[in-house]
Amino acid sequence: MKNEISYLLELLDNERICYADDFEQKLLLFSEFFLETAKTLNLTAIKQPHDVVIKHYYDSVYPLKFGLFGNSARVIDIGCGAGFPSIPIKLARPDFEMLELDSLKKRLDFLDRAHALLKLEKISTLHARAEQAGRMKDLRDSFDVAVSRAVAPLNMLCEYCLPFVKPGGVFLAYKGVYDKEETESACTAVKALSSETENIFRYSLPEEAGSRTLIVIRKKAPTHPAYPRSTKNMSKGPII
Repeated sequence: MKNEISYLLELLDNERICYADDFEQKLLLFSEFFLETAKTLNLTAIKQPHDVVIKHYYDSVYPLKFGLFGNSARVIDIGCGAGFPSIPIKLARPDFEMLELDSLKKRLDFLDRAHALLKLEKISTLHARAEQAGRMKDLRDSFDVAVSRAVAPLNMLCEYCLPFVKPGGVFLAYKGVYDKEETESACTAVKALSSETENIFRYSLPEEAGSRTLIVIRKKAPTHPAYPRSTKNMSKGPII
């Protein structure tokens, strides 16, 4: 795995993406723990070391290139899964305060063990559904940045994620190939959630490993009390 991590650093250097001095060391340690755990626990479908480096690590930290995170940013990863993008981002920028939110406890248990192994500070997990956590007083309208690589339509992701973002902060939606129809269909949800689409970055992973889109949505005002809706009401359909 060491050669793959060295290759990752070359890619990041070429893109002028900054990372902490101990990024290589800690990412290698995390990789060993992740790959070993993945043998017995279904963490992700991507398990080959080279694919992990390109499709998880590089994809996770690439948005740091765009200068959307401030120093010591408070960040939440909604639907964090096995820790992507939260873990690579945290290792690259240890000054960030990170909360990893997921509804699947076994993945959070894995992440808690990873935090202890890597001796990480200012990072924690929360076992909850996003639509419930988004109404918690200490989480609502309080994060500088929300990120999510969760597989869901953008209009639903907005309702899950934007309630966590404070006015002036951003929601970064990690998506695959740019889908104009999906993006346009989310306009009503973005507006209803006191936000606006600020930018859309389209780029490709190295080695033709896939196209990616980063949708930047800026929060303009506190979340309306109607959102996020209950699970029952949300299941009837997204904001359209």
